[in-house]
Amino acid sequence: MSNIAELAAKYEQYVIDTRRDFHMHPELSLKEDRTVRRIEEELDKLSIPHVRVGHNNVVGTLADFSGGREQLDLGYATVSTVADPLALTRDIFEEVLEHQRAHRQAELEVRQCLTGPHKDDLVVGINGLEAKTYASQGQTRTAALSLKLGCREIFY
Repeated sequence: MSNIAELAAKYEQYVIDTRRDFHMHPELSLKEDRTVRRIEEELDKLSIPHVRVGHNNVVGTLADFSGGREQLDLGYATVSTVADPLALTRDIFEEVLEHQRAHRQAELEVRQCLTGPHKDDLVVGINGLEAKTYASQGQTRTAALSLKLGCREIFY
């Protein structure tokens, strides 16, 4: 296995280039078509199976984190109060606008935007169930550790 310094050197330029690419092509919230395609391309390069859920959510599956006994799913989801957050953008546009209108005064009071991509979230699942609701403490720790070790392998 490579040591951390070797892995950092190996992936440093890749991480820099990917970050720059995302920043050179900004997209509006709920219209991250290019970003989703890029994420899918990167998962393909890493041979990580994935599916698109709804319009702008990608779920990658990491199957061997527990010796094959459990399946860890990692998804990207846009957080909002719309009825169906996995619907196409055009279908939820009015609901997002209504959410913004309803929270306008609160946003002004706290001087903070309460709707947008900064409210996006990662959804961790174990065997198809959302970990934050159904996982045991041991499963949650194993999933978190697996994700951290995977990040270390890629980014450091």
